[in-house]
Amino acid sequence: MSLNSNNNNKAIRKLAKRSLKVNPFRNTCILITITICTILMILVPVLNSASFQIDLDTVDIQEQAIFQKLNEEQIVQLKNNSKLLCTVLEKSGPAIRVNDSFVRLGYTEYSERDIIPYRLLEGNLPEKRNEVVSEKKVMEQLELSIGDSIVLNVAENEEETFVICGMSETIGDEDSIPKLYVSKFYAEEGIPLKQRPYQMRVKVQQKNGMSKADVVQTLLEIAEDVNIDSDYVNLNTMYLYSMHFTAEQIFFYVFIDLSILLAGILVIYSVFYISVISRIPLFGQLSTIGMSRRQIKRFVNEEGLRLSILGTALGVIGSGIFSYILITTYWKFDIFLGVSVVVSVMTTLIIMLSIQKPVSMAANISPIEAVRYDLINGKRNKLILKTHKVTPRSIASIRFRRDRKKVFFTMLSLIVGGILFFVSAIYICSIDVETFARNGYFRNYEYIITFATIGEDLYYDNVDLTDMQKQKLFTKDLVEELEQIPEVESVERRKGTIVSFDIEGYIVNEDVSVINKGRFEQEVLPHLLDQTLTYEQLVQQKGIIYTRNEDTELVYGVGFSAGDPVKLEYYNGIESDTEEVVMAGFTDREYLADHFIEGGILIPEEIMELMMPGIDMTEELYVNTVDGVYSKELDEVVSTVVKKHPLLSVMTFYEQVQERSRQLQLIQQILVVTSIFGMLFSIINMLNTTLTTMITRDKELALLEAVGMQEKQMKKMLLYESLYLTLPSIVISIILGTVLGYLTVSFMGVSQATMTYQLPLWVIGIYTISMIVMPLCLSYYLYHRLSKKTIMERLKMDE
Repeated sequence: MSLNSNNNNKAIRKLAKRSLKVNPFRNTCILITITICTILMILVPVLNSASFQIDLDTVDIQEQAIFQKLNEEQIVQLKNNSKLLCTVLEKSGPAIRVNDSFVRLGYTEYSERDIIPYRLLEGNLPEKRNEVVSEKKVMEQLELSIGDSIVLNVAENEEETFVICGMSETIGDEDSIPKLYVSKFYAEEGIPLKQRPYQMRVKVQQKNGMSKADVVQTLLEIAEDVNIDSDYVNLNTMYLYSMHFTAEQIFFYVFIDLSILLAGILVIYSVFYISVISRIPLFGQLSTIGMSRRQIKRFVNEEGLRLSILGTALGVIGSGIFSYILITTYWKFDIFLGVSVVVSVMTTLIIMLSIQKPVSMAANISPIEAVRYDLINGKRNKLILKTHKVTPRSIASIRFRRDRKKVFFTMLSLIVGGILFFVSAIYICSIDVETFARNGYFRNYEYIITFATIGEDLYYDNVDLTDMQKQKLFTKDLVEELEQIPEVESVERRKGTIVSFDIEGYIVNEDVSVINKGRFEQEVLPHLLDQTLTYEQLVQQKGIIYTRNEDTELVYGVGFSAGDPVKLEYYNGIESDTEEVVMAGFTDREYLADHFIEGGILIPEEIMELMMPGIDMTEELYVNTVDGVYSKELDEVVSTVVKKHPLLSVMTFYEQVQERSRQLQLIQQILVVTSIFGMLFSIINMLNTTLTTMITRDKELALLEAVGMQEKQMKKMLLYESLYLTLPSIVISIILGTVLGYLTVSFMGVSQATMTYQLPLWVIGIYTISMIVMPLCLSYYLYHRLSKKTIMERLKMDE
């Protein structure tokens, strides 16, 4: 009577459960693979959703854009615009020295939702002319309380007394100059603010399904409706990029998850395949005692399902622990649960589908075929008429050729893991962090000293810049003190401002660099389209050099010609002013490539002095060290000098190198982790193949010993088998890995100045030795264990 005659599902489940306990190594390999796959597949979306939430929380109370230089009519129109969800009107004032520090006067409408520039912690908002809300850190530093007075030098020889009516905390601008928020009345009538234009932070009414492009288009349409030039629309790119997942991001996450799953499936399929092949006599015995094909399928499926559920459960628990440790604050149970359910169902379903071929193979083996099945060769016995020279190498070769399916899957996983390893190694070894850090402002300098507010404040214009320049912070003493540092070779001043001009009805904002005769002749003249122009002629005709004429023509459809008059609008330190100059010359494209830190307009210092008399136009100091030396210790020396001068900050090449290294480290870690897991899958498959092969060959090895093969010859045969398995995989991995690594380096679009294709020999050596030694050591170890029994015991052992 067959098992099918009664309801024997319970018996089949018991057999499957017992079978799992019989071969712990095989099942451990499968469990580890499933667990790793599950952990990675859950961690990727959970961690990225947390990253998305962090960005969203950061920008959720920020504006989407700032409209600058507004008049009264534009302000009214924007306030009444139904497309805008929230508007916050503000006006920024100058930085004012208070003892040894600085504060900034400014007006900002108070908002408690949608856009929150600052929060009122205590007290009231300012209403009277002389009332201010002070930031908490100012009050702590100056030991002030609500109700106290503070005297500020609001203009030259002009002091005003303000009463602190409230204490605030500025949101998202902690490192900039502390603010004192004045009343609307003072913004209109106060000496330092009344000549300054308003700007407005805005956020649009977002409808369901609005993309980043839709929001940007809406903002630009609103600006156009109220006649705001696009140059005065500053988009908050951080907010826009944090709005929602893009199709590219979703595709990337799905691609990573599927890659992990496919790598795991390859190993799982191979392990199950080898497991089924090695147990074909068992299935024959089960068939002999009456188990039907359907029940054999159920038996193997039951094994797969149990392993899948257990491995997935362990993966869910592991990913939950890891993700909670990594993102405790932003860990959301609902997100984790949703991702876990989807991943668990998908993983279990795909695993069960992946083992159907081995399951069908097991079910289709008849009792007679099972008896005739040769575990050694992996196929039904046939008469073999070929003759071979009997040596350890020839026996290993025969073995290698007969186990083609097992060898194929093992080699395939080794090659995939090897390719990942070599691509990662090539990328990591090819990039030069220091050269990468030189691509930018630190191309020829090690230190850049600039105004502390420029770069800390998200938006600034010529008014902010000129107000800082009026302070005359880049003193002669500062330069001399820097030059006295032994490692410093030179200190170079860079002077400039910001101007605007009209071209075909468009307002163009442009950076200005101030040049002298020496810089003109050494740096500018070789790149002039008209090299007959002299510096004296340039000054005499009140001329300027324009470096972006070709770009202007491409963007606006019209460019300038030599001799064209241009009216520059700028801030002279007191009010907006204009100056008519002449377009005297133009540079070629190579100039900007070599001098990318320069502004679009080059103006002689004599003309700049006429436009802005008495103002030190220095924007930055560029410090060059002897032989480009840099270190953390030298940074501390330079920083100590700069700290003596308030409102100045220093950017260092050492910090740039550390930041570039940190950025690259993240990429390197991702590549290393990916290659490690790829290699881990490969190693698990290889070790499982080696172990299963050694166990199922115990009788074969005993028989070879019985006919006279010595232990030395046996180990030599195992060595050849290991080499036949690993050497082709190693060679193919090196060839494909180096080619794909080269393509990866090229595809990254990094110039040869920052990345040079490299594959150190030690990388190949470590990989080759590891791939040869691991299976060989396992084979020797298992052979040593098996050989502890006598030959007769091993020959009698029932497989």
